Amino acid sequence: MDNLLALLTALGGLAGLAGLVTALASARNAVRQSDLQALRDTIAALEAENTRLRACIEALETDRDADRRKIADLAGQIDSLKRENARLKRRIEELEAENARLRGAADANPSV
Repeated sequence: MDNLLALLTALGGLAGLAGLVTALASARNAVRQSDLQALRDTIAALEAENTRLRACIEALETDRDADRRKIADLAGQIDSLKRENARLKRRIEELEAENARLRGAADANPSV
């Protein structure tokens, strides 16, 4: 109790204690305001990063879709070229058979 009385006396009585409480509350309020501003700055930075990341994701999705279309087009070209290749192979076989027939005919009839 003597310590409390000494503290009150050092502070200038209850008015001094009230002033100290007011000063502490003001300091606590200033710290809270500072913390609040720091949180607002962090939120703003995170929102900006989120916007940037969303734009990157959208660009990647667009690229992926373009790649899928290109792959589908190339697959179609491969199928078309395979059909053309098979047709040309059949034609070569026909021409080789005709060439062999004509050589055989030429060998059988040398006067031609």
